[in-house]
Amino acid sequence: MSLLRMARPLPTRPRKSSSSTGLPEGTGRRLETWEEGCLSLPGGRAPLARPDHAVCVGQDQYGEPIELIGTGQLARCFQHETDHLHGTVFGDRLPSKVRRLLYKTHNAAVTGYPNDWPVTPSDSLDDW
Repeated sequence: MSLLRMARPLPTRPRKSSSSTGLPEGTGRRLETWEEGCLSLPGGRAPLARPDHAVCVGQDQYGEPIELIGTGQLARCFQHETDHLHGTVFGDRLPSKVRRLLYKTHNAAVTGYPNDWPVTPSDSLDDW
C-alpha cells in the first residue's frame, strides 16, 4: 500500500494548535554555549547558552497529541523557534553588552541584504 493511500486527509478547517517547550531545571539542567544566528537578524551572530535538551508538547495537524524530544542542535532549534512564538529573538536573551554588539554587527551587515530577505539570497551569505 502506498504512503499516499495510508495518509489521512488534512482537516478542511485549520485547527487551533498549541505547543510548549519543556526545559530541564535544577540538577538536570546542563547548558551548551554555541554561536547562534537568526534570519530576523541577518549578519548578526553571538554565543548563547541554552539547555542541551528540550521536549516539545503539542498537537499535530489532526489534533492528536504529539511529543518531540530534542538534544544538541535540535534542542537549540526547538528553543529558538519556540522563542519566536512568544515574540522573542535570540538577542533578547543576551547580556546587554553582547546584545549591543550583535545589533551593531547586524546593522552594519544589513545593507548587503535585499529588502525582501530571506526570499532573495544575498551575496553576504558567502561569508558564512
